Amino acid sequence: MTARGLKPPEIAVKLGLDRAYIYGIVKLLEQGEVSLISAVELRNLPISVATAIAKGSSEEVRSALKEAYERGELRGQKLLNARRIMAYRLKRRASGKGTKTRKRISSRALVNEYRREIEKTRDLMRRASIVNQRLLLMVSMMRRLFADENFVVLLRAESLLTMPEWLAGRIKEGESR
Repeated sequence: MTARGLKPPEIAVKLGLDRAYIYGIVKLLEQGEVSLISAVELRNLPISVATAIAKGSSEEVRSALKEAYERGELRGQKLLNARRIMAYRLKRRASGKGTKTRKRISSRALVNEYRREIEKTRDLMRRASIVNQRLLLMVSMMRRLFADENFVVLLRAESLLTMPEWLAGRIKEGESR
């Protein structure tokens, strides 16, 4: 129908199907994703997931994403995040910044890579939380010290009254409360 010049909204009306569904099928057809179209028609894959998978950077990645979805290992946002991670990895590999060894990308490898990235993110968030707690403790201690006039006099005598602007601002915030 698109070859005859019909636009997706017109096709949707003629077939009595949703416009988003038709747009997705047309996009998959344009990209030559016959296996994804088959999976959509067999109701193994929603059209939104199929179009997200089709954005994968290589046939191998698309195949692994499809398999991971069908196995129930990656769904929804996890699938999109895994696709993004793999695109980043392949881009780094192509620029020569990644590892030189080339492994086959399977659904299992894809899921494992996704889990490693999630764990790295959680670790980073945990460490950021610890740093934040330590900064809050330091600000609290500095407020107490600056409340002691003898300490301030000692700092002046030793010419040690300068401090990072951020810390000075946080200490002042506490004094105004």
